[in-house]
Formats: sequence, structure tokens, C-alpha cells
Amino acid sequence: MTPFQYFLLTCAAAHAVLSSLTLANSDAAYPPPYGLEESSFTTTASAAVADDLVPIRREVYGGGRIIDISHRLHSEMPSWESSDGLGQFLWLPASMKNGSLANNSEMKFSVHTGTHVDAPGHMVSRYFDTGFDVDTLDLEVLNGPALLVDVPRDTNITAEVMRSLNIPKGVRRVLFRTLNTDRRLMYKKEFDSSYVGFMKDGAQWLVDNTDIKLVGIDYLSVAAFVHLVPSHLVFFEGREIILVEGLKLDNVEYLNDLIVWCRTQSHTLHLSQLLYITMTKLQTFLLTCAAAMAVLSSLALANSITAYPPPYGLNSYTTTPPAADNLVPARREVYGGGRIIDISHRYHSEMPSWGTSDGIGQFLWLPNSMKNGSRANNSEMKLPTHTGTHVDAPGHVFDHYFDAGFDVDTLDLDVLNGLYGVLNH
Repeated sequence: MTPFQYFLLTCAAAHAVLSSLTLANSDAAYPPPYGLEESSFTTTASAAVADDLVPIRREVYGGGRIIDISHRLHSEMPSWESSDGLGQFLWLPASMKNGSLANNSEMKFSVHTGTHVDAPGHMVSRYFDTGFDVDTLDLEVLNGPALLVDVPRDTNITAEVMRSLNIPKGVRRVLFRTLNTDRRLMYKKEFDSSYVGFMKDGAQWLVDNTDIKLVGIDYLSVAAFVHLVPSHLVFFEGREIILVEGLKLDNVEYLNDLIVWCRTQSHTLHLSQLLYITMTKLQTFLLTCAAAMAVLSSLALANSITAYPPPYGLNSYTTTPPAADNLVPARREVYGGGRIIDISHRYHSEMPSWGTSDGIGQFLWLPNSMKNGSRANNSEMKLPTHTGTHVDAPGHVFDHYFDAGFDVDTLDLDVLNGLYGVLNH
């Protein structure tokens, strides 16, 4: 891209905070089959309600200052090693049409879905056992200038390719646009193992010869399928590089002063899901909207009613006693020397849940475990979207807006990014 282009990876779980999305009792979770060029559409067959309300779903906000580079979650998006796509992932257990006070969705799917981040514990058992999940990733790395590079279209990312890209020293964040974008693989339901990714030697060259700490790519894995585990291990070993997978880079141009918003992890839920909002010229507030847990890729305790993390309020802790090498994950709220403050709550089993005295309860499972022979640790989550730190959409309490499709995906990202004030009462 250029040294002047400013990419903001807010990698957001906006859809974990839906509060108003989904079609109940349907195999077609909103939005409809993805990849249409129309700038707007509705969730209902009637297309528009009586007052002709039509929700606008944009990718560009603030006059081009903000671009959403995450993919919306939908039933026909690709799912790892599946020919059937994601399938239904949203339900509507609370509906105003059935007498509820509000429309509230519930979602269930693998955290390794859509635009998301990986954590060290995804493929390194000792990191998983000691709790190195996405909650231990450095938010300062996820926010800042990034370089967009176009990879030669006839090859995986090898050491030779990395050398040819001539990425300058000092560049810390790079988004790799590949043949995956040209082939529109993220728009195809069937998983395609021929996607472009890093070979082991390419990953090692990046680690040994660059200052890159964030690697983003345009399909479900940064590692080429034939080097799936070896390439991941190279990236994960030092726990310094953050992997962002499933990016939407087809409409990103080489422009100056650009902020890229990555909703990560759901059609209103994607990546670690962060909202980057400036509080003053000296301080930045980061809303990770707790969808960070939706994009875990390495968190969760299986067969337990105590989903990680344990009862909240501690500054740091582990999910199990420290391993032999005394690895202890640090969970911070302040990053970048005070430039970034995380003001979202972590998900845990005992956090409050609307209308119940029992808390949220278990919301994470581990169907794929390296201890049981899987190549990676992959969690599955199930929880109401009106949970933890979240945003509401107009359709939450207005049925005519809900029917027309005004969910969080219609909210203005320009409003969510800017100067904020904090009032104490």
C-alpha cells in the first residue's frame, strides 16, 4: 500500500452483539446468499414494509475513511473442510411477535469461522493448556498502520515470494491479498483446499527477516493446506505474531488515511471485534465487544459448566496450573503505553445474563482437541447476542425495523469510530 495508508484492524464481533438479527426456524440465517452486488436488501420476502424501509449495508463509511474488510456470516459461507457451508447459526428464541419485550437472537457456531483471529493455543498444546487464547493477544498490534501487498498469483507464499515482495523493515502489520480474492473463495460454500497460503519456509522467512507482528490473509487459514501445521507452528512459537484469517480485500484500494474496520466473526460477528474510538488526542479506547471470545480459535473448557475464564475480576490467571516452563498468560486492559484501553468485559460462565439469576452459564465447548487426535484445538460457542459488552440495533425493540432487516450490520461505523467523552454520575 504506502507508508501513509492507515489501516485499522478493529476485527469486530459486531454480530456477537446483534441484539436484533436472525430468522427463526429457518435454514437461511441472515443475510441471504452472499456476494450480491446490490447495495441494499432486506431479510424478509416482502422486501419492504409498508413505509418502504430498506436497510443499507455498506462497506465504506465516513466518505471513504473507513472500510469494512470482514465477511458477513451467512449460512452458505465456507466452513473448514466442509462441502455444506456454515449452515444455520442464528435463531430467534425471543420474538416480539410471540409476546417478548424485545427481539433477541441466539447464535451457535465454530469460532474458526469467517473473518477471525488465531491464538497460540490453536495448534500448540502447551499454550492451550496454560490459557494462551485470544484474550492474551496484544490489542496494540491489532490497531495501527498496515501494509497491503498483492502476492504473485501463481504460487503459495514461499521464502522466495516473501523475499520478492521487498517489505521494508519496520513494517509491523501486513495484509496479503492473493489468488484467493480473485477466485472469490470466501463467497463459495464448499471448502477449497487449493487456497493460497504460507508454506513453512515462507513463514520462517517472515519470522527471521521482517518486523511483522500481524499477518492477514484472504481465506480461512494463513497456512497453505499442504503445510497447515508446520506453517502455523512457525508463526505461533514465539507468541508474538497475530494471525488474521478470512479477510475481505477485494474492494480495498490503495488510498491514503484509510481506516479498515474488520468485524471479524459473524455477519455481525467477526474477528476479535474491536471498535477503535479516540477519546482524546492522547488516549484511545478500544471496545472489543467481547466477541473476542467468539473468535477464540483456542479457548474453552470442554465438558465443564465453567467456561473460561474463571470468575472475573482477577488481573491475570491461567485455566490450569502453570506448565513445567511456568508459562503464565497475561490478560491486560491497557495497551500501547496507555494509548489503548479495553473497556469490554470478558465472557465467563458467571457473568450476568438478561432475565436470569444463574448467569450466562457454559457458552464454550471444545469439539476438536489436539489431545483427542485433532490437528488443532477449535472451540464452539453458543450464547445470546444480548450478552456482555454489546451494541443494540433498531430492530431490537421495534418490530417494523426488525422485519425490514435493521440489525447491527446497518449501523454506521463512522459513528462508532471517533471522539468520545466519558461522563461520571
